[in-house]
Amino acid sequence: MNSPLATLITEHKDWIFNAYDYHGQIIGLVEDTNYLQLFEMTQYFSTPVDYFDWRFSIHRPTPMLNVYGKTCYNDEYLNFLFSVSAKTGLALLNQRF
Repeated sequence: MNSPLATLITEHKDWIFNAYDYHGQIIGLVEDTNYLQLFEMTQYFSTPVDYFDWRFSIHRPTPMLNVYGKTCYNDEYLNFLFSVSAKTGLALLNQRF
């Protein structure tokens, strides 16, 4: 699946927080709406999973990434991921594949 499971509008004018299915677990990514979103970047990665596989080959896996691809900590985003988890039955990312 390429499209996000769900999207949260953030307080930052140009950013959204997308929740993606990564090998049956949920990962959240802040994305800048002025640029292509991860699921639209098929010329670079076939699917968002390919991006996360690449990213986690360089940095440790984490359930939330900021707009720069770095680990982020945000209670609002985390609560959003828990709500997506409750709706989908998928767990938040907690292990490497």
